[in-house]
Amino acid sequence: MAAVTKVPIPFDQRLTAFVRGPLVGLVWLATAALCVTLLRDRPVALEHRAWVPPIEYEVSTPSSGVLGVVLVQAFQEVRKGELVAQLDPRLLEARLATANAEILSLMAQIEDARELAEAEQQQALTLAEQEATSDGASLRMRMEGDLLRSSFDESDLRLGVLELEVLLASDRVGTDLLQARYTRAVKLAADGTGWEAEAADLGLELRQAEEQNRGTADRLAAQRAELLQALERTAELRKGFPAETGTVDLPRIPAATRALEAAIKVQELAIAELELEREALNLQAPIDGQVSALYVGEGQSLMAGRAVMMVTANVAREAVVFVDPELASAESLIGRRVELRAGERRSLETKVASLSPKAELLPERLWSHPATPAYGLALRVPMGDPVFMPGEVLRAQILPRDE
Repeated sequence: MAAVTKVPIPFDQRLTAFVRGPLVGLVWLATAALCVTLLRDRPVALEHRAWVPPIEYEVSTPSSGVLGVVLVQAFQEVRKGELVAQLDPRLLEARLATANAEILSLMAQIEDARELAEAEQQQALTLAEQEATSDGASLRMRMEGDLLRSSFDESDLRLGVLELEVLLASDRVGTDLLQARYTRAVKLAADGTGWEAEAADLGLELRQAEEQNRGTADRLAAQRAELLQALERTAELRKGFPAETGTVDLPRIPAATRALEAAIKVQELAIAELELEREALNLQAPIDGQVSALYVGEGQSLMAGRAVMMVTANVAREAVVFVDPELASAESLIGRRVELRAGERRSLETKVASLSPKAELLPERLWSHPATPAYGLALRVPMGDPVFMPGEVLRAQILPRDE
């Protein structure tokens, strides 16, 4: 049997084989060991569940009634203060008509009382002249007559103010609705989904109604100015009585006249109440946003406090991050930097502003399983720029503290 002869391998070949083989494995092993060491010593940034809570407001009626008209549709854009619905105004209009009739009745009673008082005053002056009453007593009687007539003028003006207030309130009920319909018609015409002729007709009606309201308002302002002058004139007459007669019981106003004054005061309060009811007819958008839900329709009866629709804001200025309560108990999270992320491109870095005092139930969208509720401590983080949409689910990381 022939002997096996070993062929010597050159050193450079052995070195090349070692570099390409075992050395590569050793390098990979060393790199893996170094990565494990670095990752073990570095604190792990946990991802937390977060979302942008939508800002929602319910538009509810402050008084009971029947929903007369709804001026918006679902998902329609609205502005803060915009009229979105109105209760049926027919009951209020009937009460305003009744109030106006009561004012006219009081005016007639005031006129009768004035004629009776003037007749009694004239009779008293004639009797005083026949009995040759002293000049001081005659002067006092004339001053009492002037003061009584001034009081009647004051009552007439007060009733005139009330009459114009009732008229203006009744006209404004229709003007508010006409204004909302005109605004909506203009928007629809601009979008190409409405008729320009309809918007023009509503605009003409609105201008006529506003012109009428301005005229009534000007008359009301003038009547109030006259009432103020009458009040000042009555006060001056009271101050002009001789000091020895005293002014506590002057003038001697008949009981019927005092009753009419009290009735006028009651009517003033009733009309002020009707004005509040007129304002309660109009349901306005509380914020800029969109109508996200309509709960009731036209013609339905509503109890006070019943929600008519939901308005959701278009943007949100804060997000809520939910973390394990043990994380918050280990260290203070107020002021910690937080990174919010949605997808791979949209992210925002902010800071924790406040946290809830107890664990909160997470929104159902953030549950790991629909049948398993999740709880966590809620951290409120403001967002200066509206990067994320309301209702959007986010990922959040609490960043390490700045050294």
